[in-house]
Amino acid sequence: MAKQARIRTPLRYRLRVIRLRLLPIVVWLGAVAVVVMSWHQRVTRLDAPGRIEAQRQAVVAPLQPGTITSLAVSLSDAVRASDIVVRLDDTAVRAELAVAEAEVKRLEAELAATARRLKEEAAERETNLFTKERTYVMRIERLRLDKLDRMIDLENENVEVQRLAAELERSKALHRKEIIGDQKLDDIRYRHQALQKKIKASEEALRVVDEQMREAMTRTDVSAREDSAERISVELAPLREALNVQLKHVAEVRVQREALVLRSPLDGVVTMVHRTAGETVMAGDPIVTVADPNSMQVVAFVEQGRPIEPTEGMVVEVRRFMQPIQVARSRVARVGSQIERIPRDYLQNCPVRRWGVRVLIDLPIGMLGPPRGTSLTTFVPPRPGEPVDVRFFVPRRSQRWLRASGDPQAAM
Repeated sequence: MAKQARIRTPLRYRLRVIRLRLLPIVVWLGAVAVVVMSWHQRVTRLDAPGRIEAQRQAVVAPLQPGTITSLAVSLSDAVRASDIVVRLDDTAVRAELAVAEAEVKRLEAELAATARRLKEEAAERETNLFTKERTYVMRIERLRLDKLDRMIDLENENVEVQRLAAELERSKALHRKEIIGDQKLDDIRYRHQALQKKIKASEEALRVVDEQMREAMTRTDVSAREDSAERISVELAPLREALNVQLKHVAEVRVQREALVLRSPLDGVVTMVHRTAGETVMAGDPIVTVADPNSMQVVAFVEQGRPIEPTEGMVVEVRRFMQPIQVARSRVARVGSQIERIPRDYLQNCPVRRWGVRVLIDLPIGMLGPPRGTSLTTFVPPRPGEPVDVRFFVPRRSQRWLRASGDPQAAM
């Protein structure tokens, strides 16, 4: 019996079988691969906003309120330490300084005139030294006469106060009987009180006269020559002290005037201008921020709940938004010890409050020069405050990436 020939399946039917049986399997495997890759990328990579900040930066602010008259710098200007950056209005300080200097001249003139007068008086005392004792004797006699006059006045006042006291008692009795009014009783009382105060003042004056008499009596026997130089020095001491105080005031005003000229505290670049000429500022208000470009670093924030937790030494990618985008690798230098609020500048002024960990990253050395395809003339060096994007990797991804890039630290 002859062998029957096989009937071949047409090609279009074979393709149909493949399409109906194998194509769904291929599509399903492709979907699984896409899901796995997406999950792998989500777990092993994290992009976080960052900014280039300077470790050494200073804010130029006034020590006292004032009005800005001129700004000597503008944004991105390079400045040296002690360069003038801001001038404040010094009209009031200059006027105060002129008054203080004029007062110094007046005190100097008064000191010279007083010294000359004292010297003349000392010479006159030298010539009239022999009449000194007589002078004190006459002074004692005058004081005695003055004391007698005061004692007479005091006795009269004592008599008068006794009379007013009796009159006051009678007036109180009449007032209780409503014969006299309150006004008259108050007048008598006030006169009585005023006279009592006058008696106390007279008694005090008598004590002063007695002290003066005792002092004069102790000096009636002084015949020794006085030290004129010491006397002049003592009498000129208050004026000299006043002159020294005024000179210190002049120095203080000059310091205040110098403080109105604000200078850069370090060599760096102006990264921010907070105020303009003509504005009034208070003490401590920032006007200009100066940063040292040689101390720049990248500051990033990683939000809570992210699958990657940054650690020191972790490999990261730093991306600058240039044309073309500049990408360089670096390592995490330090991770913040606590969670803090992420500044709005890092979130493009997002109104939602977010919290994260501060991460400090060394600025990649490769970013200090132009990337491939960028000429040196068009290259813009990194500047403080520039926004960047930071990409974090998990340790196993970081090691593979370092090995692929030829980093010798990957073998450690």
